[in-house]
Amino acid sequence: MNDKQNDSGSIKRSDFKLRLEYYGLKTHIYLLKTGQYAIQLLNYPELYDEIKENFEHTIRQVGDDVELIIEKPDNIREEITPIKNTADNQGLFLNNEMLQSLLVSRFTDIDFRKIEVDFQNGVCLKLILGHTVSKEKEKEVKTFLLDMKNGFTDVEIQIDEHLSDPILIKTVDLACTDSRYKFSIEDSEFWFSNAQKIYSGNLTRESLRFFDPEKTKCYMDFSIWQNRNVNIRSAVLLYDTVYIAFPLQMNFEKFLEQQHLTVKDLYTLIENQKLVILLPNTESRYDKNILDEMYGMNPNCIVSKRGINALMAMYYCELEKQYMKIWKGKEEVLKEFCMDCAKKKDPLAKMFADMLLWPIRAKNESYELLTSYSPLSVSSIGVNNYLLLPQHNKSNIEFEMTVNAPAIHIATALHATYFPFCIEQENGSYSDLGVATLLGDILNMYNYLGKNQLEHMKEYSERVNKKNHSICLLRSENTVDLKHILDYEKKYHTPHTLKKILEDLAFLDDKKCEEKIKEYNNAIAEAGMEKAGIGTILNYMLSVGGFLPGAGTAFSIAGLFTQILNDLGIKEKKTIARIENGTASEKDKIFLLDKVNRVAHLERSSF
Repeated sequence: MNDKQNDSGSIKRSDFKLRLEYYGLKTHIYLLKTGQYAIQLLNYPELYDEIKENFEHTIRQVGDDVELIIEKPDNIREEITPIKNTADNQGLFLNNEMLQSLLVSRFTDIDFRKIEVDFQNGVCLKLILGHTVSKEKEKEVKTFLLDMKNGFTDVEIQIDEHLSDPILIKTVDLACTDSRYKFSIEDSEFWFSNAQKIYSGNLTRESLRFFDPEKTKCYMDFSIWQNRNVNIRSAVLLYDTVYIAFPLQMNFEKFLEQQHLTVKDLYTLIENQKLVILLPNTESRYDKNILDEMYGMNPNCIVSKRGINALMAMYYCELEKQYMKIWKGKEEVLKEFCMDCAKKKDPLAKMFADMLLWPIRAKNESYELLTSYSPLSVSSIGVNNYLLLPQHNKSNIEFEMTVNAPAIHIATALHATYFPFCIEQENGSYSDLGVATLLGDILNMYNYLGKNQLEHMKEYSERVNKKNHSICLLRSENTVDLKHILDYEKKYHTPHTLKKILEDLAFLDDKKCEEKIKEYNNAIAEAGMEKAGIGTILNYMLSVGGFLPGAGTAFSIAGLFTQILNDLGIKEKKTIARIENGTASEKDKIFLLDKVNRVAHLERSSF
């Protein structure tokens, strides 16, 4: 097969999308004459009419001269090699702004000032730069553009130092690199240098500078939303790493006020490697001075759009690899089943087939999306697209899904607990809880499919929801300096000890949970009163020995001293270890709650 046509990229891209839409479909691509192509269907002729209509209305790019046919044509000039590698730039859809964004991001060391197309002699792409570049760099740029086979017959590079500012695309839904930020450049270089490795499965999330698979994580979106349900102080106590979508500059002061934080507090979290900042929006919409300061403290704490995109790509690829293990040796069965569903023309059958194919499609569709668009666009390939929604209020539900889907997909890729936002409005509160719960359950389902544990999915989903809500049982002291909270977190391993206690409480029914919290709080209060009343030495002994009543909350002075003697040999680290490994007694749990009580308290939440 030869492929010398400079305009075949979009045809190949359309063929690629067609084969993804109809999984199991086989095709050949032919060049008939200059600019004219045909795609031949090699199987499922009974679906030709439906496939042709779908191809012409939703898949083929406008302006492409390509026809879908069944019989092999007689006037073939050459057969075109189809796209086989997911991370292939051929035929990427690009308007002028998207092309500018792509070039600025791919070649961060080049000062692009203007890009225009000249149609005088073919289709010549003219790049006007603010400074000269080496011949090697010129060749690299030209090869990159011509290899896309998007119809360019030539690429010219000109220099004009008098043109104004360098090109910077600030469109929110595009992933344009902002060369004013080092982290933005680093993330862009990582993406373009490693995309092939990511999509071939040779590079996984463990390679990301901001991701540690061994750490517990949570994610909250503060970009434009406020979150009255979750206090970052509580998250710091309960998770090794706290990821947040950083508030836009216009919302930053409200964010600090709502979370009872200062900029200095954020710096403290960054310095202690507890906080990672995600920037799913355009960098220019955030406070540059604060981002620069944070980056100087910890270069791994800030992740730009392309860094998040790399995370998403790795997640899609790892999920597809795991998912396909259950179909190993049965791939043809999956293809036949999905095509049978297409033949039925039943919405439920189509939804079922779409859900079966989602991990495969998400991986293969994600490269084009993530190369051009920001993480805010991942909802366009998310599981939210395949749900069969009720006709009543359908448009509003689709809107909610589209707007709120990116956060839960990002949280899932981070392997992080997602805490939905909640804001107060004049007509009540507004939250993404419903969307997050529904989509979160579906995304987790795919993980369990690969582990042959689907029968436990409902139980698992309930456990996850209860664990997620356990943070609502903790009320952090907003007046306590974050430095002290971090001291307690490190000393008592609270992401593994306090979190486990709260999760145990969350699994109780409401009444028992309330009673248990009351019992714990009474025990802590009474222990505190006794300590205050029997002197400094005893208070020190109680602190070291970890005295707290073993049964009930009432005790005598004699019992107090007996308990002290029994506990003198118990070290704090042994108590912590017992909580971590699940062998803790009630006394151990209350000991920890007593210690942490200085910075956070148990409370019954109605969330």
